[in-house]
Amino acid sequence: MNKYLGLPYKNKGRSWCGVDCYGLVYLFYKHEKNIILDKYDEDYQNSASAKEAHTALNKNKNFWAQTFTPGFGDVILFGQNGRLNHVGLFVDNKSFLHIQENTNSCIEKIELHKQKIKGYYRYDKNV
Repeated sequence: MNKYLGLPYKNKGRSWCGVDCYGLVYLFYKHEKNIILDKYDEDYQNSASAKEAHTALNKNKNFWAQTFTPGFGDVILFGQNGRLNHVGLFVDNKSFLHIQENTNSCIEKIELHKQKIKGYYRYDKNV
């Protein structure tokens, strides 16, 4: 997990040079699970736009099944004001990995963001 800490934020980034929140998920799945996810970088212009992020995340739930027993590497979907607007990676029952605009990727306590969690999702190509 350490190699994913401190990555710089980059709008629509999908590489070690920079990532947005979904780009971090993309990079993790590519290198840790050998799964190449759709980049979805054409679905929005600015990953910092809550409206555009909501549209892209809501539209692209394919291959993700909701789970009520999340495990390492599952995706946490966040939202507020009725919009889905952020994703992170479940580390353990206390923490998750994510990145936001103007920050580097980091691990934070789930408890601090619990009220924004809309669900935990596991990749499942059979969904």
